Amino acid sequence: MDVEEDPSSRFVDYTNETDWERFMAALEDSLLQWGLSDEGTIPESILHDKFQVYNFHHAHYLLRLCREDIRPHLEPQKRHAHFTPTLTSIADNRLDLKSPPESIHRYFGCDAYLVLYRYHLLAYNDTEDTITVESAAGVREEDVNILLSSLVVALGNCNCTLPAFVAVGDLNDRRYIGAAVPGLHSSISTRFDTSTSSEVPLSQHCVSGLLDLFRLKLGSAADTFDAFEVSVVYHYDWHVPPATAETPPSEWRQIVDVNHIHHPIWKFMEWGPVKSPLLSLSLQTGWTGLKEGMYVDNAVHSTLNPMEAPMFLLTSLLDVTEAQPPLAALLDHLISNLHNARTVGREVLVYELANASTSSPKKSPTRYEQRVPAARAAAVIGQAIGSWVTSSKAQVPSIIASLMAAEPLQGDEWCSAPTGLQHAVVVGQLASRLAVHFMHAEELQVQCLMWVEFVRALRDQWISQQLLPHMGIGRDGMLAPRNVDALDGISMPTPDFHFNLLYQKLQMLNMCIVRNVLLPLNRRQTYIEVDDDDEFFDSVEDVPAIGVLKPLEGQYLLHHPTQVLNVPITQDPVPLTEDVAKEQQEILSKLGVSAESTLLRQQIQSTSMLSDMQAFKAANPNSCLADFIRWYSPRDWNDHELPSEPIDMKTNFPQGHLSSRMSKHQDANPWQLMWQQAQAIPAEKQKPLFDAGNEAEKIFHFLETISPATLLYHMVVATISNISVFWQQMDDWLTEFPAFVTARDDFQAKCNKAIAALDDAAVEDIKPTEEHKVLKSLADDACDKLVQALEHLETTTATLAAIRHVLPNVSPLLINDMVVTKGPVVVSRSDREVVSKLVWAEKDPNGPLHRFPIEREYVLRHTAPRPFVGTSSEKDPVAVSRFYANFATQEVRYALVLTDTEF
Repeated sequence: MDVEEDPSSRFVDYTNETDWERFMAALEDSLLQWGLSDEGTIPESILHDKFQVYNFHHAHYLLRLCREDIRPHLEPQKRHAHFTPTLTSIADNRLDLKSPPESIHRYFGCDAYLVLYRYHLLAYNDTEDTITVESAAGVREEDVNILLSSLVVALGNCNCTLPAFVAVGDLNDRRYIGAAVPGLHSSISTRFDTSTSSEVPLSQHCVSGLLDLFRLKLGSAADTFDAFEVSVVYHYDWHVPPATAETPPSEWRQIVDVNHIHHPIWKFMEWGPVKSPLLSLSLQTGWTGLKEGMYVDNAVHSTLNPMEAPMFLLTSLLDVTEAQPPLAALLDHLISNLHNARTVGREVLVYELANASTSSPKKSPTRYEQRVPAARAAAVIGQAIGSWVTSSKAQVPSIIASLMAAEPLQGDEWCSAPTGLQHAVVVGQLASRLAVHFMHAEELQVQCLMWVEFVRALRDQWISQQLLPHMGIGRDGMLAPRNVDALDGISMPTPDFHFNLLYQKLQMLNMCIVRNVLLPLNRRQTYIEVDDDDEFFDSVEDVPAIGVLKPLEGQYLLHHPTQVLNVPITQDPVPLTEDVAKEQQEILSKLGVSAESTLLRQQIQSTSMLSDMQAFKAANPNSCLADFIRWYSPRDWNDHELPSEPIDMKTNFPQGHLSSRMSKHQDANPWQLMWQQAQAIPAEKQKPLFDAGNEAEKIFHFLETISPATLLYHMVVATISNISVFWQQMDDWLTEFPAFVTARDDFQAKCNKAIAALDDAAVEDIKPTEEHKVLKSLADDACDKLVQALEHLETTTATLAAIRHVLPNVSPLLINDMVVTKGPVVVSRSDREVVSKLVWAEKDPNGPLHRFPIEREYVLRHTAPRPFVGTSSEKDPVAVSRFYANFATQEVRYALVLTDTEF
């Protein structure tokens, strides 16, 4: 009985599978995995090169999928409708002059292709992310044919029309052999080959000779010159002349440094290289799509004059170095010191770190010194200041002495606030100048010593009652203390919460000095102590008005319409720094919601208002609360509106009435209660609201007990502020270049993000939480991106300045494009004369310039039906072939693309 055989039970014998079959199967798997099946182009989803390693014949090979350039879409001609994407790319002459030099696209015109290399496998677990072309080498001569055949078979099986190349021999020789299959929808196959020669006949140094050679390669005996087109490129170069005594190496950057070399801060901001980053300029002049009859170029005569070429391309060759630009390196080193300072710990003071190198025995700290940072600081400050042992440390006192010297200011814009930066410092003032010295001090310990000496100098200023140098005065803090006496009635700026905390502390210390000097000795000792049992009769008509600043125009007392309402002399508001304001806010928020807590909170918040009430009563003996409200808070007084309640001469008057906020709950209204408590005491007799001596000691406690990490945080912020304003105040001519504007704007944005991240990470807790660790990581990342943006900005500016130095009269757009593209840039008609004069300055303009280029390139194309037998008609399908020739100083390179139809 016949039994039907189960197909799944059949035995498949793989024992006869060869190594070559496994290799081809692996190639096909890669093509399928990359989405190249039934394709002639690389899928848009692939944005980067793809790699795959294979084992074949006891060797390893690397297959690379590459796309050199994405050219703009080209509408296909009717006669090219049967072309594969590879043939369309070969027939396109638009990038003959612009494609990357020494590339496969330059040789063959292919913008997407596969390349097979011999691979030195360093690890069998290499992945696509770890594979690099640097580990590849050329294939041996004897293995080329079988490898190329394997690629062709795999491409045919997958119906992939991408060209495939095999790199042969030394990669530096750039020798390739390749092929492309026609696919299912075409009948044109393609072969690729390269060759080099050290010497060729003179007749082949021109287009006519190359045409003869190309026709020989094509095997064409018919007169098909009308099917040829030619592209010609001549290369010329210009090198930067060596520096001389008349032209120093830094001459190129003088146009940028001219406004900075005399600035008190900018002269220390070392940016960019000393030597010009521009090494040479390469000029390419050429023609594309030349047909027979449009030119003459033979061994005797040529009409191809490079000065009249339709295309001028200019390329800059730059000194590419891996070293950081100097300004970015300084900032990066300062940030590294901040990272190192974080490892020290919050419990270690700057004074202790500054004194860490001394070998003299120190007595053990007492229990009190261990617990109180100020006591520990006092115990070590004397030793720290005298402990410098190296030359860099020995210079610290003189550095701080020069910093504290009030040097004459030059120019009106002696300081500048960073535009768009929050919690920065005012550049040009004391914190900014200190940061410049910190930036140039390499060691963390030297920076700590510098801070010790700086705080000592601040205390000397306080003891001698001398204003801090380089600190702005006036209400906005931007007025230079140059032509005015800061102690002669000039207002001092209060700490501005928009700026860095250290900058606020210095503002506060300056204000303490001013308040201490301006407050007379008898004023400090003769203020009136007010007891609850004391009685003051402010209703007596003969009591004189005391402490009057000026009368309030057009306003009279409500109870005494004939008496003018006087504006009193009041105490200045109590200045606060941001950290103190936050501490007070936290204290008030912890008082609770009980009645007693509410009353205590109101008393704390209204200390300044109570002082103003007392001064107002002294200046207006017959006044009432409504009179005070009309001066102190005019929005709570309504004129000439009929109240809904009768006139009681307390909250409702014939002239108007108080707002509901002031009139409701009269017996328990805090304004009413405070008015009842206030006594008629002029400001000069009141107890000072601001104790300058006490506040100054608080500031010194903050400065002396600061940790190294917190100190470096403030210095990094100040340094970022300096660099930000430095680039904001660059010369206007740089703004003509979009590359500079884009790089500067990106850097400014990174500055703001870095300062914000550093503020968030500046936690004073000794034991940081997990959240704090995350914030520090974010701050480190923001600082790294800031340094990268600064590197790019410095490099871009240096390149722009170097090119503009040698081409001062060309359009900014040309220089900008050269910096952005880093490749050939089209030179406009208006700029050609300037470029020509520079490149051909030492050549005879009337001589045969085309005979003396450093390099010549020719691209010849032939588009005609194949094969070349008999007569052809326009209906026959055409094929395109390409011939590339490069004439360099010691070598001639050829690259050939031959196509043929399959019948």
